[in-house]
Amino acid sequence: MRNENPFPLPTPPLEIFTARAWILGEPATVLRTFLDLPWCRADEFHIQKLALLLHAAASDRSGR
Repeated sequence: MRNENPFPLPTPPLEIFTARAWILGEPATVLRTFLDLPWCRADEFHIQKLALLLHAAASDRSGR
């Protein structure tokens, strides 16, 4: 499906961002550099990235 669309979908960037946060465990300072602009108002994908970023920042402070 991804190869047949003439425009990029918002799901692959979210999947990559989630992998960097959960699998690689990158700190919030690194994840912040990969945060992009919302696609539209109330963009659910952008909100999920913000939540992952806040979770990483909280984990950085707690020492985990």
